[in-house]
Amino acid sequence: MKTGFIVEGITYANFFSRIVSSLESHDQENTQFFVRDNATMVLIQNKLPEIRTTILPCYSVPESYLFEQEKPILYSKMIKGIEDSFEFVIGGVPFSLCWEIYLSTFIFMHDFLQKNNIDKVIMCSGCGIYSKAVALACQLHKIQTRFIELSNLPEKIFIDSEGTNANAMIARVPEFLDVFPTVDEQQHQIWMESWFSFKSRPLPQSLKNPLQPLIEKCSTQRVLNRKKTYIFVPLQVSNDAQLWLYGKHRNIDTIKYALKIGMESGEHVVVKIHPAETSVQQIKEIIDLKRKFNFVLTMENSGGLVKNASQIITVNSTVGLEAMLFKKKVTFLGSSIYKSFDYEMLKKYIHHYLFSGIDFFSEGHIERDVAYAFMLR
Repeated sequence: MKTGFIVEGITYANFFSRIVSSLESHDQENTQFFVRDNATMVLIQNKLPEIRTTILPCYSVPESYLFEQEKPILYSKMIKGIEDSFEFVIGGVPFSLCWEIYLSTFIFMHDFLQKNNIDKVIMCSGCGIYSKAVALACQLHKIQTRFIELSNLPEKIFIDSEGTNANAMIARVPEFLDVFPTVDEQQHQIWMESWFSFKSRPLPQSLKNPLQPLIEKCSTQRVLNRKKTYIFVPLQVSNDAQLWLYGKHRNIDTIKYALKIGMESGEHVVVKIHPAETSVQQIKEIIDLKRKFNFVLTMENSGGLVKNASQIITVNSTVGLEAMLFKKKVTFLGSSIYKSFDYEMLKKYIHHYLFSGIDFFSEGHIERDVAYAFMLR
């Protein structure tokens, strides 16, 4: 099988390189990497010097209105891709540059796929503008696609044929989970114990966060040893694509919504800033809101906070999934894959649908059989 990898960023470059390095040499020869920048290309070439790696070009293209006149149906699909991309929605990249990047990438990959026998293209989450363009080219050529994302569960990775979150096949057809066997509750509880232990460790994304001292300084309150009930609001990283692309509410909106519910129920609102938050401005806004409304700001373990909360309010954080595992009341303010799952579906999603056996952030070797299972998924 000939496979292409669309790599948007160093983290995914490292992960995909670990997968390919575990394949046999003749299968490595049937892979090719496509990257958006030189730094990513250098990393891959250092790890896999024999693998073909190409920087996706960005060159002069027809202006959007001219393209619209020539190919209106294709143009409408492209515009949707741009308007739903991380770069345009969150990154502040002007439309003109987004159009140039998108169309350049689409033309290049459309031509490449036409001339080469590629069976499958594996991409990052599908939120980036490069992946959006490549996905459309693959669709026109009827080439399989796979979109990869962290599941935030230990050694489990999300893989879907259509996208992530609201764009995923599993979100569109949740009844697909019915094909999987029932998960034994005892085995699930054993996994829950190991998962709860995993939750007590720092998130890999937060270990090198320079704002960690600031987050800790403003989040010193404790609630886990108290008997009063509370509403838990686990915030997401403020520039998280899932937050912006699959929900109309942001972190501040979510806190305000929870405060309203708390006033009605007579409960405290407990807020946890995401440990990987990178915006000083966002943290200051949360602190200012706390001064005004006097909610609790804590850095206590999320697993314990979920377990002891009366309910959880989130946009589409994985913590919502965790709360469902404890059979807690959860309010999702945005689109979420698992918001329509019942308890049995949730177990099937975790134990059967998610890909198991790989630590995304590790630098360690991936076993060959696991690498091949990933490639065939």
